[in-house]
Amino acid sequence: MNATTATREKTISKKFIVMEQTLKSSEYILLPKSFKEWLEVLNYAKVTVDVLPLHVREFLQYQEQQGNVSLETITMTTAQAFMEHLRQTPGRRTCKALSAGHLNKYVQALNLLSRYLRETCKSNSGFMLERIRDERDKPAWLTKAEIQALYDVTGDSVLGIRDRAMLSVYYGCGLRLNEGAGLELKDIIGDKKHCT
Repeated sequence: MNATTATREKTISKKFIVMEQTLKSSEYILLPKSFKEWLEVLNYAKVTVDVLPLHVREFLQYQEQQGNVSLETITMTTAQAFMEHLRQTPGRRTCKALSAGHLNKYVQALNLLSRYLRETCKSNSGFMLERIRDERDKPAWLTKAEIQALYDVTGDSVLGIRDRAMLSVYYGCGLRLNEGAGLELKDIIGDKKHCT
């Protein structure tokens, strides 16, 4: 296997293993590295600095496969084509369509790449892709009547009083399940009647 078709695994953290193909275009070769350095200068989080350049590299590899090998070909149209390609490509791990959250990391990477190219005078054209809406079901909020119905069924037994106290803490403090489950006695300030 020669160097131009060789792939190598690069571990960026315990969670990510990415297959990288070698870029061929002279205009693309150094772009992921300089983009990463730009993100570091702007003080982005380490995981963002590590992951977004990999998404940019994937985009550049897609560009090369389409015959687009210059910075002038990085446009809204080519970015949208790449995003459509990703929507139709199953994920490596799950073999299912990529989630909106996963696709939006690519949107973020491409939007920042566009900004980087403009700010460093590498390209005059810029674009801003729209984030992809998450079509999953959103949590349903209980009405006041439904919450009152929960309190009404607790009863006056010891367990009913316990359940009412749990409802009060979860609902009154707006806690998520794991936050309430992790609540300890030391977290409650009795004289001020609130939790820390």
